[in-house]
Parts: sequence; structure tokens; C-alpha cells
Amino acid sequence: TRRRAAAALAAVATLALGATTAARNRDFRTARTLFTHDLATRPGNARLEFNLAGTLLRDHHDREGAMDLYERVIAHDVTCCPVYRNAGALAAELGRDELAGRYLELAVSQEPDQPGPVLNAAAFLESRGGTDRGVPSSKASSPCVAGGRNSGFRRNRARASAVSSTAT
Repeated sequence: TRRRAAAALAAVATLALGATTAARNRDFRTARTLFTHDLATRPGNARLEFNLAGTLLRDHHDREGAMDLYERVIAHDVTCCPVYRNAGALAAELGRDELAGRYLELAVSQEPDQPGPVLNAAAFLESRGGTDRGVPSSKASSPCVAGGRNSGFRRNRARASAVSSTAT
């Protein structure tokens, strides 16, 4: 009787844990559902919003949804250069030239030694016939590599106040 009760309790616990695992796996089936679920439990997380924006672009071709998320990331972390690069390029694709120019300029100002933001800004200006404005030069001799010293969300917080005053 005690054995049966223990076995029944173990069976119920196993079924409950199995159901929980199945529900979690359903949430984590795709990158979109993973990031959406995580954002529901950690609202305002800039990294999750940035990653969801990339997923929306890559897997779902949802440019408007991605742009909304990039703008939310900028509201949370005004010093994140990758979001300015991506938001600037996306704004240019969406025909929002003024916004694209501002975001690309901020990306260059945050990473003046990296060729990636400079090349993006130059390509944007050239595509809009604005090469007479000039583009800041880059001191870097190697291509911009994701994960470099100035990439990601680990930004020097001393720059935040200067950048936020130009972003608004």
C-alpha cells in the first residue's frame, strides 16, 4: 500500500514534469517563439528585443516589426552600435531616409575606428546621391567583425548621455 502510493505519486510527478517539458518545448520550437516567450518573462530586455528583431527580418521578413523592436532597443540602450547599424540599414530599405541617416551617423560616431558603420553610411549616402557631404574615414584596416571590442551591449556608459542627447 505504501509502495503503491509512492509509485502512484511518482507516476503523477513524472506526468506533470513531462507535460511541463512539452509546453516548454512548444515555446522554444522556433527562434521567434523562444524570444517572444523570454520577452514575456523579461520585458524590456534590450538583447532579447534585438535578437527578436533579427529573427523577424531573417525568418519572417517582417521589416516593420523589426524596426519597431530596433526602436525599442534604442530607447533602452542608446549606446548599442549594432542596433544603430541595423536600424539605419532597415530604415533606408523602408524609405525613411532621415531616420536612416541619423541612425547611421550615430553608428559611425560610436565606432569611428570600425569600417562597418563607415561603409554602411557611405553606401547610404551614395545611394541617395549625397556623397558630396563626405563620410568620416575609418582608421581600422581590417573588416568590421561582429563581437569586436565595441560591438554588442557592453558599451562604455560614459557615452550614453552624449549619444542620447543626439538621438532625441
